[in-house]
Amino acid sequence: MFQLARNLAMANYNQSSFGISINSENFVIFQGASFAARTVSQDRSFPRAQSVTITGSNELVFTQLSGATASSTFNLSDGRLSRDLYVNSEGLVYEPSY
Repeated sequence: MFQLARNLAMANYNQSSFGISINSENFVIFQGASFAARTVSQDRSFPRAQSVTITGSNELVFTQLSGATASSTFNLSDGRLSRDLYVNSEGLVYEPSY
């Protein structure tokens, strides 16, 4: 979902930035400079498993054309397994190799 939001921004879809919002019930890919200022009609919502805890920012926005964003780290855990997901300032989304 991070990569989809980044790809939409880099493709300059609707000449806009795109981001992802994470809440307790779902992930929302949105169009706009922030979730609060988004174009609601362009929202794409995906349900998330309640058993998975996600720590990190609850919103990440990718700049149109460049895909740049704030560097961020997310941790996903179900209590038994834990994975980190990184997003660098250029918008590259990756999981570290251990």
